[in-house]
Amino acid sequence: MLAIEIDNLTKRFNDKTAVNSLSMHVEEGAIYGFIGDNGSGKSTTQKMICGLLNQTEGTIKLFGKSHQDITMRRKIGLLIESPALFPYVSAYENMKLQALNLGIKNPKKRIESCLYKVGLKDVGKKKVKNFSLGMKQRLAIAISLLGNPSLLILDEPINGLDPNGIIEIRNTLLELNTKYNITILISSHILGELSKIATHYGIIKDGQIVEEISAQELSKRCEDYMIIKSSEIDQVKEVLDQKLTADEIVKSDVNEIKVYGTMDGKRVNTLLVEKGYIIEELSFQRMDLEGYFLKKMGGLAYE
Repeated sequence: MLAIEIDNLTKRFNDKTAVNSLSMHVEEGAIYGFIGDNGSGKSTTQKMICGLLNQTEGTIKLFGKSHQDITMRRKIGLLIESPALFPYVSAYENMKLQALNLGIKNPKKRIESCLYKVGLKDVGKKKVKNFSLGMKQRLAIAISLLGNPSLLILDEPINGLDPNGIIEIRNTLLELNTKYNITILISSHILGELSKIATHYGIIKDGQIVEEISAQELSKRCEDYMIIKSSEIDQVKEVLDQKLTADEIVKSDVNEIKVYGTMDGKRVNTLLVEKGYIIEELSFQRMDLEGYFLKKMGGLAYE
């Protein structure tokens, strides 16, 4: 089943179109990395899914039903933009205030369970103003879990965190997904970190989905390749085209070639030395999520 199914979603603000005929498919149980430049429509899309904004056109379904269905809305936990926390009380008291706001009666066990899930069960009476940024983010996620959601929607939850804070959030999200089977839609600009947890990706540009791809398929497409640099690059390419069995040999710069489908650097070097060509550099690279994203967005790094 799809946790989120979006068809032809459009949002206009006066004469500006923020989201344009967008379609998205988030499988139940996935961690879906939502990637795009600033202003591409990520936050607007997330807000429409949560019901914080009304769409101009299109449909949104949650677990097979309209996102306007109150039973479906109750399945969502969200953290969009900055967490709203009370700094001069404890994590438990923050949770209690939010539970009362949600109308949860006798929330003690629920609060303790949520704090346990995010690793904050032992912070005691420590005031939130004395929390690290990572702890504050984990508390915000705990608050989003109060309604016992099946779907978490997180907008840049690791933005601004130090390495320890990033690891804390990563481990929290992985456990929520694998242990408690919570589907997660997460946007982030820290693509290297996102690649460590996401099972699927959606790339958005100018309010439209450019591509949806699984982490497994992305791994196949992010090929290893060899970089060869030489002042005689045209002649080098001619030799490689004639002598080398490779999937693709691409001249990507004035003095650079990228070779896909072989990593036999010794043979390549021998071929070129025998022909009398000087190799300035021979190295090996792998396109990561960041490189793939730049390529899809029309960047120059991997063209």
